[in-house]
Amino acid sequence: MIHWIAVGVAVLATILGLSLWLNRKKSTAHLSIRLAEAYRQAGDFETARELYEIAPDLDQNVDQAREGQRRAREEVRRPVLSEALVAAARRRLTQEREEVQAHLEREGIEVDLPPLQRRG
Repeated sequence: MIHWIAVGVAVLATILGLSLWLNRKKSTAHLSIRLAEAYRQAGDFETARELYEIAPDLDQNVDQAREGQRRAREEVRRPVLSEALVAAARRRLTQEREEVQAHLEREGIEVDLPPLQRRG
């Protein structure tokens, strides 16, 4: 009886750990899209494309990344996400860029986040 309880607890712990890991990956994918949107809106299409490329590797259900990447190639600034999410990403890039860069690096993502400046 104790053996089955231990097996059940082990399975539950494995499922919980896997869920947390997948949720963290998905969260990072969505962060990369929001950051890409801010760079694309500012006219830094190269950085935006790099950030859009990250999302599908972390979360396969990210249609916004594909659409944003298409718009970045065409140098279109109109956002894919809501303006409120893009504004929040702009604030983070302005006020917490180094912390965001460190978070991405901890997740194994090698992307340089240059200072956000309006271009063109």
